[in-house]
Amino acid sequence: MSNFSFRVSPFLTVLFAPRTTFKTLQERGVGFGNLAWWLALEYWLSYPVSVTRTILRARDAPVGGISALWQGYLRFALPPLFMVMAAAVAIYLVHRHRNSAVGNIHAVASTLAYAWVPHTLIVAVFSVLRAMDMVLSFSPLGVARQLPGAAKLLVWAVEYGLTAVLALIAIASLLSRPSIGKIASTRSPRAPVAFVYLVVAALMAGILGAGSYTSTKWHLARPIMVGEELPDFALVGLDGERLTRADLQGGVALVDFWATWCPPCVAAFPELIALQSRFPRSKSKFLLVSVNIEPHNTAAVRDFVSRYETPFPIFVDHGDFADRLSVNVYPTMFLVDRQMIVRRVYIGEQDISDLATEIEALLP
Repeated sequence: MSNFSFRVSPFLTVLFAPRTTFKTLQERGVGFGNLAWWLALEYWLSYPVSVTRTILRARDAPVGGISALWQGYLRFALPPLFMVMAAAVAIYLVHRHRNSAVGNIHAVASTLAYAWVPHTLIVAVFSVLRAMDMVLSFSPLGVARQLPGAAKLLVWAVEYGLTAVLALIAIASLLSRPSIGKIASTRSPRAPVAFVYLVVAALMAGILGAGSYTSTKWHLARPIMVGEELPDFALVGLDGERLTRADLQGGVALVDFWATWCPPCVAAFPELIALQSRFPRSKSKFLLVSVNIEPHNTAAVRDFVSRYETPFPIFVDHGDFADRLSVNVYPTMFLVDRQMIVRRVYIGEQDISDLATEIEALLP
């Protein structure tokens, strides 16, 4: 048998020997942190174009790009991490209520975390299918959103069914143990070689599938970079004013993408007004192009803008301009020179005094 099986990570053994694996995990009391790594892999597999775009953007705006990547990952990973930890706390409290011996919450959470393994493998399979054009849209629930009720439930069952089963087995094992984290030594199960190869192949195929999909969507994955020309655009302002790239020729522009629901955007708005006032349009060739990205919420945009005396027009983008510049984090600003070349990209909160210095250096 030693030629056909060997001891491997619980990531693999939990799929064919869950009860024994969960007992072993209870004894070890470690592994919750692995869930964060699996979710990082899922984040890449689920949104390879967006992740690639953000990584590339970090070249021109390191702090903002890395911050945007981290925030995107947290939005993706926190729900399952919180769910596992909440379940661990509940099981821990049950043992305390029973006055049974108990280890610690981390040991419980580490055991429960491995119930998520099938979901990571399912995401890898979906990544391969997407690369083969066998699914129309892919985020873990993106396919289900396009389907009617019964079909949607079926997709969710495929995605979460095995994870739910393993979670129930883990919970039953945890609740039945008189001493979590302090049980007798349990021998780790052995995995068939063919099974190990199959799981590893699925993960590798998922990664390659995400890479292949990104390459076919490279025009969306690659953002406009510093040193490249600002693409053509056409915007319409709240007051009806129209603006195209030709209107900016010969001057310096700061193109600011923002939203009323974005706290850093709202905080920066008065400072941007002061910035435009420092370089008035009547005396300098500088224009702050304020681009709101809420075309279906113009009433709220008008209400917000009415609180200020804005020395620049407010334009509303229906998605075309932001998409062409690969903007998916707000605020994002592009400093453009007189030849319409992007000189700087800013993501997140900025020091307006630094902006003013750079603008002044570009003005004639």
